[in-house]
Amino acid sequence: MNVQKRISPLADAIERNLLFTLHSDCPVTPISPLFSVWAAVNRLTREGNVLGADQRIDVETALRSMTIYGAKLNFDKQHTGSIEIGKKS
Repeated sequence: MNVQKRISPLADAIERNLLFTLHSDCPVTPISPLFSVWAAVNRLTREGNVLGADQRIDVETALRSMTIYGAKLNFDKQHTGSIEIGKKS
């Protein structure tokens, strides 16, 4: 088995009903939420190879992992995670 294909096994996390977030390794890599979403959906290497196609996730789930899931994991969904009146901007 190619171990690299198991990096960030997000589809497996979804299958097991595990809550997760996407993130960068700042300051090692720049903060880029939309790039993190793109990477989780496409799983392409710099060379253009797909890294573990079976671990790709859909765009909506990737966006939720950057917003609502993060708020839930930080126990702050009352104040953050979605655009609503009364929440932090």
